[in-house]
Amino acid sequence: MKIAIFTDTFLPDINGVATSVSILREELIAHGHDVMIVTTVLPKDSDYVDRIPVIRINGLDLKHLYGYRMAPIYSSHAMKDITAFAPDVIHVQTEFGIGVFARIVGRHLHVPVVYTYHTMWEDYSHYLSGGVKPLDFVARRFIKRLSHMYGGHCQELIVPSDKAAARLYSYGIDKHINVVETGLRLGRFQKTSALEKSVQAIKTQYHLQGKFVILFLGRIAQEKSIDFLIRAMKKIMPIRRNAVLMIVGGGPDERALQDLTHELGLEADVIFTGAKESADVPAYYQAADVFVSASMTETQGLTYIEAMASGLPVFARYDDNLKDVIKDGVNGFFFHDENEYVAKLMKLDNIQKERIAKQAMADAKAHSSTIFYEKIIEVYKKALNDMQEHYKIQNIEKQKDQSYLLTIVAQKHKEKLRVSPRLIGAYGLLSGMFIDEETYQALKADSQLHEVYQAALKLLMYRDYAQGALLKRLIDKGYEEETASKVVHLLAEKGLIDDYNYAHEVIAKTLRHQGGFEKARRTLKKEGVEAQTIEDALSEFDQQEALNGAKAYAMKLVHQNRHRSQKALEMNIRQKLHSHGYSNDIIEEVMATSDFSMDEARSDALLDQAFDKAYQRLSRKYNGQELTYKLKHVLIQKGFTYEAINNKLEERGSELDGED
Repeated sequence: MKIAIFTDTFLPDINGVATSVSILREELIAHGHDVMIVTTVLPKDSDYVDRIPVIRINGLDLKHLYGYRMAPIYSSHAMKDITAFAPDVIHVQTEFGIGVFARIVGRHLHVPVVYTYHTMWEDYSHYLSGGVKPLDFVARRFIKRLSHMYGGHCQELIVPSDKAAARLYSYGIDKHINVVETGLRLGRFQKTSALEKSVQAIKTQYHLQGKFVILFLGRIAQEKSIDFLIRAMKKIMPIRRNAVLMIVGGGPDERALQDLTHELGLEADVIFTGAKESADVPAYYQAADVFVSASMTETQGLTYIEAMASGLPVFARYDDNLKDVIKDGVNGFFFHDENEYVAKLMKLDNIQKERIAKQAMADAKAHSSTIFYEKIIEVYKKALNDMQEHYKIQNIEKQKDQSYLLTIVAQKHKEKLRVSPRLIGAYGLLSGMFIDEETYQALKADSQLHEVYQAALKLLMYRDYAQGALLKRLIDKGYEEETASKVVHLLAEKGLIDDYNYAHEVIAKTLRHQGGFEKARRTLKKEGVEAQTIEDALSEFDQQEALNGAKAYAMKLVHQNRHRSQKALEMNIRQKLHSHGYSNDIIEEVMATSDFSMDEARSDALLDQAFDKAYQRLSRKYNGQELTYKLKHVLIQKGFTYEAINNKLEERGSELDGED
C-alpha cells in the first residue's frame, strides 16, 4: 500500500504529533508499505538534515502562536510529486495549511482521506483570544465548528483517546470515530551501554551527580502548566535539598518561565536544557529519577508512556485521558493540586520507586508501535472500502458546444462533469443510471480534458503559441502535465497549432524588425520548437532578406551614433548586428559593402569635442606629460587613430604647455 502522510510538524520537532508520525512511518515501512511525508520547511536556524525522502513546503514560523509552521494550502511542485507517487491512502495529521492541502489532494486524486485529530484545540483557545474572555468565547465556537468540519469531511476519523472522541461527538460529529492510541518504539528506552554513555554525559553537563532529578519533557507552552511545577519547587527544596527540576524542550513560554524561575530564586534548582533531537530523548529519561507533568490538555500523553518504558515513576495531574495509562499507586501517581503533588513526590522511597518502575515498564508494553500499526492498517482498509462507492447520474444536459454536462451524485458529494458525445454513446449514459468507479474516473478524465481544451482555446484567441510554449503555459495555470500534453497534441492534430507555421511567422517578424536568423533561432528554441523544425522554416528564407535587413539596421545605427568616431561607430555596428542575431558572414558583408566613412571635417569636429571633454576633466588632476598620456589613452579608447590624436595634440599644444 502507498500512504501519503501530511503533517505541519515532523522531525526534528519534538512534540506528540511529530513523534506519532515518525513511529507510524517506520512501522509502515517495516511492514512493506511505501510512505511519503509531506510537511513544512525546516526552521531557518535548523541544521537538521533529512535522512529520508520528505517533501517540505515553505511556511511561516508560528512559534508565538502554536510552535509549528503554517504552510500555504496548495503547492504545484508538491502536487506533481504526490501525483507521481500515486498514494492509495492520504493520512492527515494536522488541521491547517498542510491539512487543507491534503484534502485538496485527496479530492483531486480521488483517494480516501484518513484524519487523526491529535490536538484538543478548545484547550488552546488562549492562543487565538490572547486570554480576553469575550474573544475566548468566540475562539472556542470557531474551534468547535472547525473541528466538526474537519472531522466530518474524511473517510475515516481517528482520535488517540476516548476523551477526545467524546469531545468530538459533543461538537455534533455523527460518524464513527476510531480510537487508536499512538504506539511507541519501546526498545529505544531500554538501557544499553551506548545509552549509558549519553546519560553520563548529560549528568556531567548539568551537574546532576548526587541529585534527585525531577524531569519534565515536552513543548514549553502555557497549556502544559509548567509554572505549576516550578512553583512547587519552593515547597520541595526545604524537604529534599538535592532535588532539581530539569525542563527538556523548547517553545513560546520558555523565556517567561525562566523569568519566573529568577523571580522565585530557583535558578540553581531549575534547569532549562532547550529543545533536543528525538534521538537524544531516551538519555534524558534515563538521567532522571521521576517524570512529572501538570498538563490538562493531553489527548493521550506519549511522554508519560515513554517515561514508563524508561522505568520512571510518573507523577501526573489527573486527566480522564490518562486513566487507562496510569494506575495510581501501581505504575505511577495522580495528583489534583500542589500539596498532593509535593506530598506524594516526597513520600517516594527507593523500595516504592523500584516497584513502581517495574510495573510501569511492564504496562508500557501495551502501547507498542506494532499494535498501533495493526490498528491503523484496519482503519486504512475501512477507508478504502468507503471509497468503493457507486455514482448516480442525476441529470444530463446538452451544451451549445455539443458537449454534455453531467450532474453526478456520489455518497458524500455532488459534482458536474462536462464530457464529449463520444463517451455518452460509448457508455450508454442516461439520466438516473448508476455508474461504477472505473466509469466515473473515465468521465472525470474526459471532463478535465475538456476543461483544459477550452482554456487552451482561450489562450490561442489572444496570440499564437508553439506547442512547447502552450504546454508550459497550461501547466503554469495548474493543469496536470499529462492532460495538458493530450490537449496540445489534439490541437496540433486539428491544425489549430502548428510549430512549422509558427516558426515561419516568428522568423518573418524578426526580419521585419531588423533581426537576424540567429535571433529568430534563439526565440524559437526558448518557445520549445524542435531544432529540425526551426531549420526547416529557416530554409524557406533567402540570405538576401537578412542582408538587406542588416544593412538597413546598420544605417539606422549610423544616424543614432553620429557622436562616435569612425572606429567606434564601426565597432558599435558590429556589436549591435551580432546581438540582433546576424551571422558573422552577413556582418562582414555589411561592413565590406556599406559606406560608413565620414568626411574629414566631421571627423575633426568629433575629435575636438572628445578632446575638449577629456581635457576639461583630466586637467583638474594631471598636467604636463602625464596629462598628455592620459588624453591619448582616453581618445584611443574612443576609437580615434594615433595619427589624428597626435596631430590634434600638436595643434592644441599651447593649451598643454600652459598646464606645466
